[in-house]
Amino acid sequence: MEAGEPCRGCGQPLLDGMGDWPPLLRLTPEQRAEYDRADTAFCERHADCRAGRWSLSGHRTSHCFYCCPPPSMSARQAEQVARILSSARVRSEDLDAWDLTLTCDHVVRRTQHRDNGNRYSAAVTDCPTCGRRRGVVTARRVGPADDKSGQVARDRLAAELAEARVKLDKQRKAVVAMEHRIADLTRKLEEPGGAPR
Repeated sequence: MEAGEPCRGCGQPLLDGMGDWPPLLRLTPEQRAEYDRADTAFCERHADCRAGRWSLSGHRTSHCFYCCPPPSMSARQAEQVARILSSARVRSEDLDAWDLTLTCDHVVRRTQHRDNGNRYSAAVTDCPTCGRRRGVVTARRVGPADDKSGQVARDRLAAELAEARVKLDKQRKAVVAMEHRIADLTRKLEEPGGAPR
């Protein structure tokens, strides 16, 4: 950009050095005519974009939000942003643990901020067992990642125990029903005329 490369979308200069436009009500007649010409040229260049426009401070050339990518950050700006983001502290009590079943059938545990809602936000993640990036097939929220009191673990175990008891109860009922069926078939078989001859 500083070397004078034009916009990758429309070919217009990014830095024209003409300064900002004054407020519209304060434009002189010459400036207003120049502004209207620039506006007409912009509309002709971007007739099908139907998007807003942007320009750099101190420069008058307008660029389209749809087809004119803004210039990338400088190395200094990227370092400043990285420094700001790295100083942001995520409280461990705001993280939830998730068990993810991957396309390789391995299950991995990941954490995600609770503000992301009731679904895991990533569609792929790294599998430490395979050493490859895999798709997420299912995601089950385990609970808060930070559980100093152990209450979440106890609640999880209680829920698993209740689920296991329900499953056992169904299996017991199925066994009793099968025992009744066997007894009924045995009784019919032992009745006179019950067995085929």
